Amino acid sequence: HELLYATCYSGWDAAARGPPPMWVPEPTGMKSTNAARFMENWEGPETWQRLRSGDASKDYALLQRLSATFPESFWPAVFARLRVRFEQAPSAVLTPAPHPDAARWLPGALFNAAESALTGHDPDGTALIWAAEGSPADLKRMSLGELGRR
Repeated sequence: HELLYATCYSGWDAAARGPPPMWVPEPTGMKSTNAARFMENWEGPETWQRLRSGDASKDYALLQRLSATFPESFWPAVFARLRVRFEQAPSAVLTPAPHPDAARWLPGALFNAAESALTGHDPDGTALIWAAEGSPADLKRMSLGELGRR
C-alpha cells in the first residue's frame, strides 16, 4: 500500500500543496464527515477565514494545506475537538527537521490514550462492537461506562 500511495502522489508538489492526503471523501458524503463539522467551527488563521468557501467539499484541500502550513493553529483545535487530554502539555506541536522522519511531534507531551478515550464522553455511548469469528452477525456491544469500570 505504501508503494501504491507513493506512485499515486509521485508528481505531488508538497512544497506548494503540503503533504498529499491519505484519504479524501466523496463530495456528496463530505457534509456528514467529522472534517466538515470541524471546518464549520475552526476559526483558523486569517488565510482560512479569507479563502474558505463554506462548502466542505471545496474547502477540504485548503484545510489539508493549512494543517501542514499552520500546525500550531490546526492541531490544538483538533485535540480540543477530540477531547484529547494531556497529562503534560507539549512544548510545541511540531519541531521541524530537514528530513520528515527527524521531525518531533508534541515534544514533552505525556498522554494516556485510554484516559482520553474514556473520560468526558457519554458513558452510555457505544465504546466497542465485536463479534465472535464463527458468528459475525451476532454483534456484541459495550458502553463507555462499562469499559471504564473494567
